Amino acid sequence: MRIVTIIRSAIAISVLATSTVHAESSDLNIYGFMSVGVGILDNDKVTIEGFEGEGNFKQDTIIALQVSKQVNDKTTATGQLVSRGTDDFKTEAAWAFVSYQATEDFTARMGRLRIPFFYYSEFLEVGYAYNWVRLPSDIYNIPFSSFDGVDFTQRFSIGSLDNSIQVNYGRLTDDLNIFDEDYKADLRNIAGISLNSTYGDWGFRLGGQRTEMTLDSQVDTAYVTAVQNATIAEAAYNANQTPATGANLQNAGATLADAQVEFNNSRRIDQGQTGAVLLSQQMGLDLDVENEFSLDGHTADFYNAAIMYDNGDYSFITEITAIEYESGLLVDNRAWLASVAKRIGSTTTHLTYSNSRDVLNSGDSGKLQKALKLQGEDKSVTLGLRYDYDVNTAIKVEAQYHDELEHQGEKGDHAMLYSFAVDVIF
Repeated sequence: MRIVTIIRSAIAISVLATSTVHAESSDLNIYGFMSVGVGILDNDKVTIEGFEGEGNFKQDTIIALQVSKQVNDKTTATGQLVSRGTDDFKTEAAWAFVSYQATEDFTARMGRLRIPFFYYSEFLEVGYAYNWVRLPSDIYNIPFSSFDGVDFTQRFSIGSLDNSIQVNYGRLTDDLNIFDEDYKADLRNIAGISLNSTYGDWGFRLGGQRTEMTLDSQVDTAYVTAVQNATIAEAAYNANQTPATGANLQNAGATLADAQVEFNNSRRIDQGQTGAVLLSQQMGLDLDVENEFSLDGHTADFYNAAIMYDNGDYSFITEITAIEYESGLLVDNRAWLASVAKRIGSTTTHLTYSNSRDVLNSGDSGKLQKALKLQGEDKSVTLGLRYDYDVNTAIKVEAQYHDELEHQGEKGDHAMLYSFAVDVIF
């Protein structure tokens, strides 16, 4: 099945409310999608997709139901409930919005919406809409998938080029999972614009977003004080070895040992923020560390571009993202993927290469990021097979080679991830 056809089938589930709905006001439409899968990683030393050596049957399992009600000729109410295996199948509202079709080409929506960041934004979790078992994480690595706000979409054509421009604004207050740890987040002023175009078998996308980030990370002041006191006590003892300075050093060491235990059990971003304060002092850097290496109201910019081609037999997509963080605690990132696919009957074979590379800041900020070992680089090669064995149902198998070229500032390892999944829409 060609990708464009797959996407059109998925539209009935994921983008129904963005289209003009021709139905009686009494119509109530219920749709759904489901994916079940298993993944096995052959090297526990590698971090990828939440998988490990044992078979994981929850990571790729998800079920969702979408309800859409045509309230009147211009207004539609839409809700989508999602349960994910990665979240112990807790149910949440991924979509909950009202759309207003002002004209045939202009739509306004308000409520809980999908993040408009990627080519596959409107159907991030509809596995049936793409060939992969899961979207490549080198590109699709934002730790949230919805936000609360508004968007406005204007559709227009220039000759044979069909276009839509979408402007969005909103906020998200939620717990975010970053580095497999939970943080209370307040993402304010999420604002952006995206352009999507189609020309025959070609598709294009260009977009950008900005948000103000606040996480509940904090400096471990007890650990900072313990390190400073131990350093002073050690210097005093080395300069004048007396019973008094020895006792002070012993007491400072015991306090530091206790503080070290608490520090080791703290979250990674908390550790990074604490380490930034200490290392900047040791390195004598000219930085306002508590401001530059915090996550309190600092902005993040996200840029995305994609080109796609699909003639029914062959298809390819290339997608590029760039993330720029104002805070030094999160390293700027550049990522891209290129994927080709060949369809023969009901079977599609695809090959994908993806790369994600962190980019350190310049000057003292970059020196501190390097000392904190915040940088990394990954590449992946994925070979997969999709078989649409019946209506609205697909079986997928994949083998992914993942290489951590650099992980937390050190040379990483590599692994193979083997995956199997079944995707349905109904």
